[in-house]
Amino acid sequence: MQQADFERSQPVTPKTVGKPQEEETRAGKDVPTQQHEKSTEIRSSEEVAMMSPISPSVPRDCLVVVDPYSTGANCCDFVLRKGVACLVVDSAPRNPVLEALVDPNLRADYSARIQFDAINTANTVQELRDLENALGLRIIGVCAGCETGVECADELSCALGLLNSNGTELSEARRNKYIMHQQLAKKGVTNAAQANCTCWEEVEAFLQGYKKSDDSDEIIPVVFKPLRSAGSDGVTKVRSMTEARAAYERIMLSPNALGSANDSVLVMRFLEGTEYIVDTVSRFGKHKIVAIWEYDKRDHAGHSFVYYGMWSVSGTSEIGQTLTAYTLQVLDALGIRNGAGHAEVILTPTGPCLVEIGARPQGCEGTFMPVADRCWGYNQVDVYANSYLSEEEWEKIPDVCPEEKEVAYKLDFVSSVSGKLKRIDHLESIRSLPSFVQFDLLPSVGSQMHVTIDCFTACGSVSLVHQDRKQLQQDVDAVRQFEKTMWVVEGEETPAANQ
Repeated sequence: MQQADFERSQPVTPKTVGKPQEEETRAGKDVPTQQHEKSTEIRSSEEVAMMSPISPSVPRDCLVVVDPYSTGANCCDFVLRKGVACLVVDSAPRNPVLEALVDPNLRADYSARIQFDAINTANTVQELRDLENALGLRIIGVCAGCETGVECADELSCALGLLNSNGTELSEARRNKYIMHQQLAKKGVTNAAQANCTCWEEVEAFLQGYKKSDDSDEIIPVVFKPLRSAGSDGVTKVRSMTEARAAYERIMLSPNALGSANDSVLVMRFLEGTEYIVDTVSRFGKHKIVAIWEYDKRDHAGHSFVYYGMWSVSGTSEIGQTLTAYTLQVLDALGIRNGAGHAEVILTPTGPCLVEIGARPQGCEGTFMPVADRCWGYNQVDVYANSYLSEEEWEKIPDVCPEEKEVAYKLDFVSSVSGKLKRIDHLESIRSLPSFVQFDLLPSVGSQMHVTIDCFTACGSVSLVHQDRKQLQQDVDAVRQFEKTMWVVEGEETPAANQ
């Protein structure tokens, strides 16, 4: 690693926005080698300031992770296993919904965990400086663990004067889906027609151009979604003004899945075509396409865009090259010069068009990582962490993911039943399939099952990888048959087949 890459520029005076958060620091505790528990001891800012400074001859490198939920927890685990210190910052009071998206088997022996002061970033910066001094650390980067941490990570990395920061000028465009597409338009990058509506009258006005006739309720399909969320939360395909009114009210009257209130609705032209994931990692403006996946999304239980799975895609294929060229434009237009990117792109008849991109790694609690390892020999989380930790390891990764060593399908289980789970059938039959790799996040017996409508009502997944695509497809088909009767809830011995 070149030290110059992590030299600090002059710190930027942090802006003061938002609501003050309760100040707290949670330090890591000693844990056994084979079992790592989450930190529970609380230290106040004053206690941190009074700690005796540690003065090693060379400070220990430290990566700051903002909101280590979902795949962010895997990033922390990788960093800690590399022997690098990890400081955690919570961008807001800890959210039980997001806390549930953390694998308890991952290491969480952080050097400290503190609360971001959203009204005065300087207070959090000082806390981090005090921790550096007290613990003998050297902060080399600040990264977002999940979607909620993107803006905070930008704010802190900029205020700390780190050169590997994306800055704050385009932070809102990296989180606000409406401003995101406005920025693409400004830079001449293909984008979708859309409107950010704060009242029903604005929705009506935008949809006038989509009505099939003046006296018809039918409209050309559009998509309604919360302005800031993730995991297909609230995303609805709408085909009539009646459906539009229902979708608008449903979103506006409910908090999003990340716990925030919805004060507007994004209405976007429905993009016809196949949807892909393009996962990226960038370092000082140099981008790497580390994985491409083809989404398998379908309608289920009256909801659109339900995740059924995803296929691996070669970056050197014709489709891969088209998606790569377009995604590089998106990254540059939105100022994603450092860190991870998770883009969702639809390949329409006229070319690729962005749905949205997160300046953070793919979610799914990191369950894609072993699948990507089998396909390409590396995964986005490891490359993401190494973009801060090791230039040497970063340079080993090709600019575009090559043809897969093995083909993969990560199958998301879809439930058509709800109720208290009595048992799960067919697991051994699925394990015996030639392409079986592992199960992930299966619900536990006795837990409450829900009909699957988005990522947050998912019921686990199974990773399938094989050299022979034909064999892989046969295994996928077999699992779908098993899935029809695998979830047995109390009072229903034979669940209904998937809709």
